[in-house]
Amino acid sequence: MHKLQKKILSKIYSGYGYKYYPIQFQKKLKLKHKYNDQKNNTKVKNKVYKLLNLPSSTINVNCQNIWQQKNFSDREDFSSLHRWTWAVKLISVNKSKPNKQTIEFIENSILNWCYKYSNIKIDIKNIIFEPYNISERICNYLLLIKLKILKPNNIILYNLEKQYFFLLNNIEYYKYKLSNHALNNLRAIYLFSIFNKNKEIQSYSLKFIVYLLAKFLNKDGFFKFGSSNYQFIFAKWITDIVFFSKNSPNNNEVELIKKKYINISNSLNFFIEKEPNSKISIPLFGNISPDLDNDWIISFFFKKDRNFFFVRYWKKFNFKITNKKIYSKEWVKIKKNNFSVYTRNPKLIGFDFNHSHNDFFHFVLFYKGKSIIIDSGRENYSYKSLSRDISGKSHNSICFNNKAIYDDYLVYSPLYRLGLKNEQNCKYSIFTNYKDLIRLKCAEKNYTIIREIKIIEKKVQIIDKINTKKSSDINLRFHLNMKNTNINHNNFKLKFDFSSNEKFVQNILPKTFYKSYGSSFLGSSLFIKYKKKKNIIIKTMLEA
Repeated sequence: MHKLQKKILSKIYSGYGYKYYPIQFQKKLKLKHKYNDQKNNTKVKNKVYKLLNLPSSTINVNCQNIWQQKNFSDREDFSSLHRWTWAVKLISVNKSKPNKQTIEFIENSILNWCYKYSNIKIDIKNIIFEPYNISERICNYLLLIKLKILKPNNIILYNLEKQYFFLLNNIEYYKYKLSNHALNNLRAIYLFSIFNKNKEIQSYSLKFIVYLLAKFLNKDGFFKFGSSNYQFIFAKWITDIVFFSKNSPNNNEVELIKKKYINISNSLNFFIEKEPNSKISIPLFGNISPDLDNDWIISFFFKKDRNFFFVRYWKKFNFKITNKKIYSKEWVKIKKNNFSVYTRNPKLIGFDFNHSHNDFFHFVLFYKGKSIIIDSGRENYSYKSLSRDISGKSHNSICFNNKAIYDDYLVYSPLYRLGLKNEQNCKYSIFTNYKDLIRLKCAEKNYTIIREIKIIEKKVQIIDKINTKKSSDINLRFHLNMKNTNINHNNFKLKFDFSSNEKFVQNILPKTFYKSYGSSFLGSSLFIKYKKKKNIIIKTMLEA
């Protein structure tokens, strides 16, 4: 289908739900209540306070006033509170078993949620009952039961069952665009169907999940949503599905999912960087999820003994992540002599309804597992953050006359929104030998750019060759994980050196970066600026 046609149709058919499902999944399922309404709306009273870490704020609440919290500056804080994600985080605080006070706080808070909202009509226009929020509630509660941290409560299960029935007809499946939310919805449906032993819905949800994974995944196990952080979030969803599938009668679908899960788990290893002190991190490309902070989701897979929740989970679900060499066309890494360089080709998946940023010519660099040239991250899901943080101007890229390369292809661009700009038509390419060389190239009507990154012994060499039809102000930017204005006085004992065929101005300024949703730290941005030039060559050397 032509890009413009697809854009127009996605506007006409902008909704989701049952009528948009693939025809094979438009079937009436037998729904029978298993849990009874206890007719008890007595609020549980307990004045024990707990600090809850939400995506952009922290609140101090007890089980009586927790659901009175409404005045958040970030919508994601309100959603997170009602997703009950904080319950999993409370169990993840340390290695010791959570005390009785913590367990009671979780149970009583969730019970009070049920008493408050049990008689309210379930409506997707109410943020509390958005399908994604329902899905998170179901999964978080059932995981705590599965791990025998909480005991099943009939009042809670009755309320969740009503939402589960609602979810079956309101999966966030769109006719003309891919939504990762649909996968989360089906995770919740499958987990609940396993818990209440509904074999018909188990089979239905598994087949739907297999159908989505065929569309969402590439052959290397990467999800087609352009974010390294979300790769871990989505991997956690599939882990939960496989975890609950033990003794499932739907062997064919389960085996298909397990095969894909091997590739998905292997893709996680692709991103891991380990410092000499064993601290681990990943390169941050694309959006960062508000659900679980970056450190939590990485540690879930690679620091399995870190806290009580992780230990209990992996004790019941024993699966070893493999370390297979990946030769991906979208995600590229070269690693040699303590240096690692990552880049990705955003042209392959575009920017429509995903978590991708303008990563054209963008790269990040690690030395001995420590991030040196970094991605700026994304602050939150506000429009201000969208327009600022996904632009090429916020990446280690190139600008002409204060305009980033290929920003016209981003989701907020009017031409892109109308389907008049198709990233598939841009003349951008990546070449790599997957060892020590990456070449990023574009050849457009008004300019050509070649960026070559090469690891040579104890050095990384970056050569940028830029030619423009008209004299232009040309700016290069490198985000640095260091605060010093003198970049050669850094903690990494790395030396930067620049040489060029033309005169340039070098400037370094403080810069705020985001390592998780709503969580910032201070670093620097290095600018290389040329005034009214047409043909430049600049060599950047980074020497250990």
